[in-house]
Amino acid sequence: MRTAALLLALVLGCEDREAADTGSLEADADADVDADVEPQACEGWVDSVLLDHACGYAPLQVFFNGHTAVEGMAFDGVEQVMWDFGDGEVAYDQASTVHIYQEPGEYEAVLTIDGWYEEGSVGVSLAENFVRAL
Repeated sequence: MRTAALLLALVLGCEDREAADTGSLEADADADVDADVEPQACEGWVDSVLLDHACGYAPLQVFFNGHTAVEGMAFDGVEQVMWDFGDGEVAYDQASTVHIYQEPGEYEAVLTIDGWYEEGSVGVSLAENFVRAL
């Protein structure tokens, strides 16, 4: 049953990403780079479970899907959800979001979930979500 819920969350996350992507990666008519073609530097680059399209040319739009992680925590309640994108930008109270990396570089995005149980508060950080903007 839990596997079905996780699969549904991932499928719904992909649908949300497609909706968020609509029209957002419009290639500039003067650009020499086709945003839909994976650059050689991205070969072998592995997307994390929590993010998609993690390697490409800057400005690079990445969809972060934290819904599965938040729902997978057995908290009695969630106090705060925060994405630290690794480029100085953060987003609060959004389990899933879209972020654009403006500058080339390698970044580590971290999802932090603060919640509570009957016994007290707890915080969980999920790291190793790597992004490469060329």
